[in-house]
Amino acid sequence: MEVEDLAVQAATKILKSYKNRIIEYFQDFNGKPNVLYKDFLVDVQVMPEETISFAIEVPFGKGKKDQFVSVDIEFKCPLKAAIQLKNLPIETVFVEIEFPPVFLGLKGAFPKIIISCQTKKSWFGDFGLAWTPLTGSKDFRFHPFENQEQKAKEIQNFYIEKIVDPLCDFLNNSDNIACAKLRKNIADFLNSKQVEVFSYRSPFSKKEFNTIDIPIYCEYSEKSDVSVLYFECYIVEKHWMQPADAIMKFLQYISTVTQFFDEEGELIETVKIDDIESDIKSYEAREQELTEERRITAIQEEWDPFKPVKKVQRDEFGYIIEDGSEGFFSKESTSTLEKMKTVKSQQEKQLVKSEIVKESVVQARTSAFDDENAWYNAFSSFYFEIIGSGSGLDFRKRGDFRLLESISTQKKFILSFARDALRNKFNITTRECAKRLYELYISGHINVVQ
Repeated sequence: MEVEDLAVQAATKILKSYKNRIIEYFQDFNGKPNVLYKDFLVDVQVMPEETISFAIEVPFGKGKKDQFVSVDIEFKCPLKAAIQLKNLPIETVFVEIEFPPVFLGLKGAFPKIIISCQTKKSWFGDFGLAWTPLTGSKDFRFHPFENQEQKAKEIQNFYIEKIVDPLCDFLNNSDNIACAKLRKNIADFLNSKQVEVFSYRSPFSKKEFNTIDIPIYCEYSEKSDVSVLYFECYIVEKHWMQPADAIMKFLQYISTVTQFFDEEGELIETVKIDDIESDIKSYEAREQELTEERRITAIQEEWDPFKPVKKVQRDEFGYIIEDGSEGFFSKESTSTLEKMKTVKSQQEKQLVKSEIVKESVVQARTSAFDDENAWYNAFSSFYFEIIGSGSGLDFRKRGDFRLLESISTQKKFILSFARDALRNKFNITTRECAKRLYELYISGHINVVQ
């Protein structure tokens, strides 16, 4: 079979996986991943499938220089959805999946999710968020721009020169509750792992980065006198940004603030602003409830000991077969023509080698302790970190592992706290708790934070 034919097969499988995941993503708009806006949700409409054309460059070959075979392809898939809301400063939200002109390739370009809406009140100007790529620091601020084609350059210049319009100045500096919550949410997001949806390294090159210079921006149409607010992000690994997060944490606050100004760009009466603020405050308690509901749901689904261990099937290229939950990401980048020629004897040799390494690791881990109690006493006040997903553990150990995940912060926990959680959950002795934790330590699923 020719390399081009193999590339077409691989590209078809990759895109099929993406299509399945996109369909699931749209279905989730009515479900638990988007629980944050459920009190305001009216309807979700997924648009009919569209046919788009682009090039997909499939990697073949290992070594210092990966080789890519380019395939021109037509892809038919649902790409747009509309979300209707009520009792919010946003009524209709559009979500679009946008594929790049060259998908994958050396640059490792992934699709974008673009979430957009019309602001409650139009603002007669364009503005956007300046963050690290433009500021060169962790500082972030909103600044105006005049040329939509040159918005990144203009916002960067205005950031350096500290030029703002009244709306941007209010967003950046006001202690109004909408502005304060917006700035806090942006700061939390930029300091989280999810910031990878704004800037990520190519899985095929250490030098190539894909970055969204302005992830949040607003464009004004003088002809129709409307302002459209945009939130853009990449689909990176398992990070599929949910519309509810963008709407409730960012867009609703910006849309709210546009109501604070009159047609001349002047602030309205303080009394009217206070009335708008009261609507935001009334949602705060409910917001915390919904956030906790989503967190508990995620923990329950992950911890479920009866949930079958997922077995991933791959084809001769190494790509996932019939898997709607994952697309083609960095871990698939090792699929090569050479991989097709790997024989069973090589796999067996690798298996034997892995067992030897595993045995030596266990011996090294246990050699310093007489038993689990000695180990526990040595590390009871230490921080431990969770390693891996725990999917390969047996029924009982997987339950212990899921419990540790539920009590940990950023996959870290104090050993004595974990012991107490196990003891309270399963009504077992302190010694049995130490034994269970010790077993996870020996198997390499938890480790001391160095």
